[in-house]
Amino acid sequence: MINVSSPIYYAGFDPGSGNTALQVLASDGIDLPTDIATIESTIADIDPNTLLNRGDVDSPLASVLHTGECLISWNGNHYGLGDLVKQGRNARDELGNPNRYWSDHAKILLLALASQLVPERTFTLRLVTALPVTLYTRATRLRMKNELSGIYHFEYNGCSHTIAVRVGYVAMEGQGILIHCGQEQGEQAVMDIGERTLDCIAADGQKLLTNLCGGEQLGIGQIVDSIKAVGKRYERVINTTTAHHILSVYVHQQPLPEIRANTMPIPEAEIVDAITKSTDNLAKRVLSFAGSLWNVEGEAVGARFEQISLGGGGAYYLGPLLKSRLPQIVIPPDPEYANIRGYADLALTLEEKVTTIWEND
Repeated sequence: MINVSSPIYYAGFDPGSGNTALQVLASDGIDLPTDIATIESTIADIDPNTLLNRGDVDSPLASVLHTGECLISWNGNHYGLGDLVKQGRNARDELGNPNRYWSDHAKILLLALASQLVPERTFTLRLVTALPVTLYTRATRLRMKNELSGIYHFEYNGCSHTIAVRVGYVAMEGQGILIHCGQEQGEQAVMDIGERTLDCIAADGQKLLTNLCGGEQLGIGQIVDSIKAVGKRYERVINTTTAHHILSVYVHQQPLPEIRANTMPIPEAEIVDAITKSTDNLAKRVLSFAGSLWNVEGEAVGARFEQISLGGGGAYYLGPLLKSRLPQIVIPPDPEYANIRGYADLALTLEEKVTTIWEND
């Protein structure tokens, strides 16, 4: 059992296909030094003894870990996250596995992020999370709620922690954006573009129009793949982290880092050309899917909506192209965090709607 006097935090959790994010808000209203954390959604198995070899024979595990490294020890297993993934084995992101939203994979990511953000080692986390539109059923929502809820005893970077997780609500992916920056009235829509998933939802005010909600396997991962393909032509493996860095530098109109294959640099023009073509193609596919979902004969795509909020990491890369076709698009500040901000906001207000929502705490 967790101590009934332990602090309570409200949180929004987004187990994304590329990056997982968490926002935590203290129930007493006190601001945390940092309330949002993200981590790559990849974990690896790791042997802590190999890490202990970095230091003196009596060095504790916490002292041999470097900045950016994360180690979770839970149920007799040890998992490396962040920069520790490259030193582990069996690295996996569970991409394409629908169970990853409520499996041990998601739990490990949640425990790591919560431990990074919350100063206490024993606390309760009142959580709102989400599922993609394609997986959003009563059965999967209930399963995710039940599977993630529980009391977790584990070690984070060598220090013991106990977290009681209570999932109060499982939203539809993109609904956090609707809550965080959507309108209170009028028909509106959300396009949430992640690493490998596109979720399009529609609402009348804050009420979902489920017949106009849908999802597709589209995302900025397709652009990342095009960068990797250039490297492959030159027999150079460009990993996902490097490809994302190249893409980020490109979109911010900064000089691209030099990528070498043997002694020769890969021509920057080829990388830029691949990014440009892939981005254009992805934007067309996103618009095509939205058109098929929101099609009304004799009406332009999305014309019924007063506002279309564009969120997720894809907003940075596709925003200008999509806005040229959908002028009512609005991109919130930090669009990659808009979902979890909305989920955390919802977690804070659930008790006003259902007074017994957290009664098992």
